[in-house]
Amino acid sequence: MRPLTLITPKPLVPLSKRGSSLLALLDSVEKFLHEDERIFIIFGYCSEPYCRYLKYRNVNVVQDYKLRGTVGQLKILLDGFNIREALIINGDLVISERCLEEIFKKCRESTSRFVMFLLERKFKYGVIDMSSNVPRWVEKPSFLTVTGIYKIDMELVREILDRASREFMDMNEFVTYLQEHNVSMEYVCLSCSEDDIIDVGTPLDFVKSLTLLNKDDIYVTSAG
Repeated sequence: MRPLTLITPKPLVPLSKRGSSLLALLDSVEKFLHEDERIFIIFGYCSEPYCRYLKYRNVNVVQDYKLRGTVGQLKILLDGFNIREALIINGDLVISERCLEEIFKKCRESTSRFVMFLLERKFKYGVIDMSSNVPRWVEKPSFLTVTGIYKIDMELVREILDRASREFMDMNEFVTYLQEHNVSMEYVCLSCSEDDIIDVGTPLDFVKSLTLLNKDDIYVTSAG
């Protein structure tokens, strides 16, 4: 995302009428929180601008300068805070409020120790399936894609990291470990459209999210 992010971290770059994407996220998430729920933001690289930016916000800022991966970083929360379960939202995501509302609702309804949120994305072209001996035409197939949003039992994090004797673990490794050891998981396909969640990983995606944010100003982005 250079040159925009040479000095300013991506979640602090102004995107909407409400300010940066991080501010929009916090404003929106706070609408869905219960009284006993809190917001934690874990920063490592380039965390100083975030700390200054969040100085007067009602959030818990955790700094971690060691590379641990998404799941590995969660152990810091286990060691320092009394957290039973958490909703994890990866960075570089732009999420609509209507989709965020559905995510919170599903989290509160589910009793599973780990929930992976998926989104159906449709390919706009016909494709040839070469997985069998006879090539097969598939017209505009759809796929269930990982959103980077999860509900997780925090004690499950401790159990898996301790059992695997790991300090570093990304989410894909965590999911693979659960599958290989037959740990129950829940997959939830969100009803929102693919435009409700955008992974801002390229300049083109960034422009798309910028357009959506300023169009109706109901989109938020995560800042992990």
